[in-house]
Amino acid sequence: TMEVPSPIIDSATSMEEMEKALIERVLKETGGNRRETARRLGIGERTLYRKLNKYNLS
Repeated sequence: TMEVPSPIIDSATSMEEMEKALIERVLKETGGNRRETARRLGIGERTLYRKLNKYNLS
């Protein structure tokens, strides 16, 4: 019999959890500097603000 590998990511929720954790980590690394956080993440500041609101990080 052939073993089916388990998925690396279980669901969209897991992706959201990973994204939230990454944003939190980079915010901490930048001392809360949102402009620098957005730059390091490769996203626009408006996108970062939307994600901060989505994850209740604002």
